[in-house]
Amino acid sequence: MDRLLKEYKDELRVVFRHFPLGFHDKAHVASQASMAAHAEGKFWEFHDKIFANQDNIGRSDLERYAKELGLNMSKFKKALDTGKYKAHVDADLAMAAKVGIDGTPTMVINGRLLVGAEPYDKVKLELEAALSTARDLITKGTPRKGFYKSFLAKIPKL
Repeated sequence: MDRLLKEYKDELRVVFRHFPLGFHDKAHVASQASMAAHAEGKFWEFHDKIFANQDNIGRSDLERYAKELGLNMSKFKKALDTGKYKAHVDADLAMAAKVGIDGTPTMVINGRLLVGAEPYDKVKLELEAALSTARDLITKGTPRKGFYKSFLAKIPKL
């Protein structure tokens, strides 16, 4: 993803959605914790920590990662204690079910599902096809500003 973002910095938008797998009993809380980190501008840093330590995502681990990143521990703990981001994560799960996502990793590239850990070249090929369509629509008059939102409105599933 980092490589694609560098190569397509002006044309690629990444939207992250949570999909904590049901058989990972701590995954939902980890997703909520990442939202608490997001509230302080540290989503990706927190994401990378829990992704690199998938076997260590209990409450004490999540708090340790938050502390290492310099998050406000009072706010972080309160968010987890109150389930502040539970509804957000649940909404992401509901959207995934609506569009037929049932596992990770899954990418949605302008409405097309790319399921599984695919090699860079395959993802780039899918992205190039999507960008070609987007460029064509922009050339035909779809405004670049707000393009993604207007594009999504035309996709019935999303």
